[in-house]
Amino acid sequence: MRLRAPDPGRAASLAANLVGFPETDADPVATLAVVAAPPEPADAPPARPPDDELLDMRFWRTDDGMVVVMGDLVLRARGDAVVAHQPDPADAVWLEELVAFGLAWVLGIHGRFVLHAAAVARDERALLVLGHTGAGKSTLSGACLEAGWQLLGDDQVVLDSSTRPAVVHGFHHAPAVPREIGGTVAGGGEVLGDPRDRAELTRDVLWSGGVPVVAVVLAGHSDLAAGELVPAPATAVFPLLLQSFPATVDPVLRAAFFPVAGDLMRLPCFELRHAHDASRRRERAVALAGDVLAAVSRAG
Repeated sequence: MRLRAPDPGRAASLAANLVGFPETDADPVATLAVVAAPPEPADAPPARPPDDELLDMRFWRTDDGMVVVMGDLVLRARGDAVVAHQPDPADAVWLEELVAFGLAWVLGIHGRFVLHAAAVARDERALLVLGHTGAGKSTLSGACLEAGWQLLGDDQVVLDSSTRPAVVHGFHHAPAVPREIGGTVAGGGEVLGDPRDRAELTRDVLWSGGVPVVAVVLAGHSDLAAGELVPAPATAVFPLLLQSFPATVDPVLRAAFFPVAGDLMRLPCFELRHAHDASRRRERAVALAGDVLAAVSRAG
């Protein structure tokens, strides 16, 4: 990626999106830029209602890419270029939220897929963790981190499909874990005071390498005190995989992601349902994740 920015402050905000990924001297294949001016008409949102909305974000699909708007921030992805229009420097906090959507478009062209997912790893084996907001991805992330696992990302990851098995890397956005799981990790984070009562951790807790994916885990919640681990059917895995890829609304990128989703479905897939007993949730989450790796080893 080539990065471009008009001043050091915006440059730092832009570079923060790629912290943790290895640097290279190779020629760039895509450009990620931020500019201080509002968009020209060609880059402005289309004069029609948005195609999708998520919280404070509005999305438009275009013939050659997409437009995302959050407040005064406008992000345009077209071909191999992502441009974020940020007239107000104070909006830097929202820049990370938007850039991931633009990267999903430009990286997908090159077989790297940005997913709304978490990833944890141990012994050079990674679990790709899927689930809607509130499903328990961050609970599993925080629990595994407390137990000495590697946390690649708790909400966004990049899947490199150029190898078999695919390799997962984490976006180094500051992870946030629920305080109810206890432990030194959650206890040492900055209290966010949000409805989910989470603590934000520093970026340096995240693992900066790529790890091969050996299993797919669907996070959820159980009525059982100790939680449970059950095989996940393809009918549950496939929809979540498609929903986790924000660029799936683009027919070309959706077609590119389909075979990758098929490869992931052929891996061992499980539903990890968190313990109903909150006092045991962290301990049981780690135990159930360990059971996934044990099942992978038995399967050869």
